[in-house]
Amino acid sequence: KVRKRRTKHGGIGFNPLDFLSEETVEELQKRKDKILGKKSADELAVGKNMYIEMLKRKTATDYLEENAELKRSKAELEDELSTLKEKYTTLEQEGGVPTYSGDESEVIKELETEVNVWKEKYNYLKQMQETQEPMSNEDQSEEILNLNNRVIELQAEIKKYKGKYTDAILLAEKSIKELKRLDKGK
Repeated sequence: KVRKRRTKHGGIGFNPLDFLSEETVEELQKRKDKILGKKSADELAVGKNMYIEMLKRKTATDYLEENAELKRSKAELEDELSTLKEKYTTLEQEGGVPTYSGDESEVIKELETEVNVWKEKYNYLKQMQETQEPMSNEDQSEEILNLNNRVIELQAEIKKYKGKYTDAILLAEKSIKELKRLDKGK
């Protein structure tokens, strides 16, 4: 048993950052920006949730299902990559390779990074599938729902990026045709 407090709380809080020099605070901010990049709070939260999901206990069935889904997503991304490479080769042969602005090349780099992350996650899950203990049915059901929601989110994101790149390629092809038409007219 603990009695009620007889005295008033008299302690005051303090911010330890108030005791640091401005240079130190700026240096810490630069390090934070370098580590986090230009990721928003939402992107960081999604990454954290993905990491937590990876560490949760799963059954062999969960790993098999997630493994199959990752294989399917990987195959889709590889198909899209080969399609884009073919279109690029065609454009290159026609003499009109589109140049990408900084934003587009950043998106391409992010997609490449995401593909690499999914490959690593696939390998991790494959390894965990072989060594994991079984989960209860309740935990399995909840995990399946979470994974299905994540798959839906990722599929929507993939469709969005596919649409953007298809539009960009179509615009590039139209521009090349228009340039060729204008060159023939001169």
